[in-house]
This record gives sequence, structure tokens and C-alpha cells, in this order.
Amino acid sequence: MPKYLLGSVNKSVVPDLEYQHKFTMMPPNASLLINPLQFTDEGNYIVKVNIQGNGTLSASQKIQVTVDDPVMKPMVQFHPASGAVEYVGNITLTCQVEGGTRLVYQWRKSGKPISINSSHSFSPQNNTLWIVPVTKEDIGNYTCLVSNPVSEM
Repeated sequence: MPKYLLGSVNKSVVPDLEYQHKFTMMPPNASLLINPLQFTDEGNYIVKVNIQGNGTLSASQKIQVTVDDPVMKPMVQFHPASGAVEYVGNITLTCQVEGGTRLVYQWRKSGKPISINSSHSFSPQNNTLWIVPVTKEDIGNYTCLVSNPVSEM
């Protein structure tokens, strides 16, 4: 359900009583400052403007607010820790992140993105990379890049 923030009649702003303590209008434009921003502020909002003259003109705009936490530093775990025998063994790399929202994972080998192929596959969220079977071409430095709309690590 959308939340009505405020309305405007001629030059006066009429805030919605439920949200008046949370939002600040910043004239001369219609910028909105949500302060302090909290996860519960995420959602759809509506701003409605009425202009009275020879008639009443009315306009409204829906605003979608998303709230994200920055990505914390990822840690990569690998199994087995001792390595694997070529064409026989498998390697599992798992990227773990303590915090952040709407996380997107990307695996890299020696700085270049890894794509799915006959021996590389990913978990549904891409936070795990399976190398089955391991070959000499898989030797290298692996990193996990985790990002969201506000940060990356």
C-alpha cells in the first residue's frame, strides 16, 4: 500500500499527519529528505499537488524508496583446503558476507570474471563456485566481488 507523504494546496504544504515528523520538504523544488532513514521507510510513497485558480489542477507522483546497507568485506572459504588432483578432484569456493542488502556476487580468476563452462558452475545466488573436475588451467588467484546499489567489496 502506498503512503501519502504530503499534499500542496496553492503555496502551502500539508503534510500527512502520520509521516509529518519523518519528512522534510526542501523548497523551491519538491525534494524530500527522510531523516533519519530506516529500513521500515522502504516502500511506495505518493506526493499530491493541487493548484487552485480558474479551476483546480491536480497532479500526483509515486515515489519508490529502497533502503540498502553497505556490503561488508567478503570472506572466501575453499574445500578441500589441501588442493585437488587434476581430473579427479573438485574444488568448492564459497563467498560469505556478514552484512549488506540485495547482494550480487561475481567470481573472478586473476582479476577476470569467471563464466559458466563445462567445469565451472555456480549456486543459484552465485555465492558458491564449483570447479568439477580441477585442471591445471584452474590454477590462479580467485576473488569474490560482492556489490549492491550502494557499495561493493
